Amino acid sequence: MDQRQVQLVLSVAEKLSFSEAAWENSYTASVVSKQVAALENELGVRIFERKGRSKVELTEIGRELLPCLSRCQAEYHRMHKIASYATSGTSYISLSCPCGFSTLGEDELISIFSVQHPEITVRLLAKNDKTCQELLLCGDADVSIRMLSDRQLEEYRAQNELCCVKLADTHLGVVLRENHPAIRNGRVDLPALREETFLFYAFKDKMDGDPKIIDFQSACRAEGFEPRLRIFREIRSSGAFALAANGVYAIPLMHAPNVTYSGTRYVPLSKNHYSYSIVMIYQRSNHSPSLKSFVRCTAENLSLFSPTL
Repeated sequence: MDQRQVQLVLSVAEKLSFSEAAWENSYTASVVSKQVAALENELGVRIFERKGRSKVELTEIGRELLPCLSRCQAEYHRMHKIASYATSGTSYISLSCPCGFSTLGEDELISIFSVQHPEITVRLLAKNDKTCQELLLCGDADVSIRMLSDRQLEEYRAQNELCCVKLADTHLGVVLRENHPAIRNGRVDLPALREETFLFYAFKDKMDGDPKIIDFQSACRAEGFEPRLRIFREIRSSGAFALAANGVYAIPLMHAPNVTYSGTRYVPLSKNHYSYSIVMIYQRSNHSPSLKSFVRCTAENLSLFSPTL
């Protein structure tokens, strides 16, 4: 078994096509088929059932082997990264964090960690087409800081490969123009914002499937109105908050922004409609000393993730 065979099997399993996997990896379909067959022969099992000229389906044993092959690939990549940094005389840690209108506290944590451990380079993965789980399991990321709904949190905790540590609980608030008339005693009622247009940062252009948007829509509907929503993928935080300062949009957030923008104000809602959790996720099998140092530093600075109003 070699790494090329593992990579091609995983690619075929994703595409369910020899030809598409061949295109993705710059091989011919016949080469991909031969490499997959060689691995199957070595293991003594059929990973795929051939359907037609190029289409395939995973066998039952193939589905069982897939997580093992994914871990093999992740450890292979991690081994090469560790060796690469060792030869350069430095250590590193790759941190995955979400893109959005504000950080969850990871910026401040990185600053503290870098001061405490100047020998460890922090590689920030802020934008990536892979999911958090894919980044961790394939070895691209060592640790991820995310904000999850209760359902998402349970899904991550159910995965034995990943360790999911809650850092803080967060509640819904909204960024409004500073003198918005709906603000009363430092808080705002959600129904009082029924005429607003709400701005979300989302990884996809569609609203379907984004828990933040779904939960917000449900909260508004429970209060008797259908919210007007806009989604932006490519917008700087300063631009978004400038729009809020001019009364163009209201920005729902599950945590207080770490920077105050002129003309805006983050206001908690008077009613706790739902909660999310800020979490740290990493692979249990990753025993990197750099990761251990980062986890320890995070545990010592949990206050960074608790919203301050």
